[in-house]
Amino acid sequence: MLEDRQAWNAVYKEIANYIGEEKTISLFNAYKGTHIAFPMRLISREYVKEIIASYYPERSINQLAVETGYSERNIRRLLKELKVENKEVAGNPTV
Repeated sequence: MLEDRQAWNAVYKEIANYIGEEKTISLFNAYKGTHIAFPMRLISREYVKEIIASYYPERSINQLAVETGYSERNIRRLLKELKVENKEVAGNPTV
């Protein structure tokens, strides 16, 4: 029954178009009954902070936004977070 793709729900047919039938069946068996939400961004905030720390100010906020998929506003917000984190680390002699 699992092999008859015509009997599948539409979402599984769509997934099979991307990753193939065998992997779709594996995905189904591993996660059936689970609600899965995919974040809008593939790259995590922590990694974007590392990118910003490595490349700012050599790269503009606009360039960093384009490269990471984050908005310029979010890049600015992460820059502020990095400055606060750096001040906390610098001001704490035990770190």
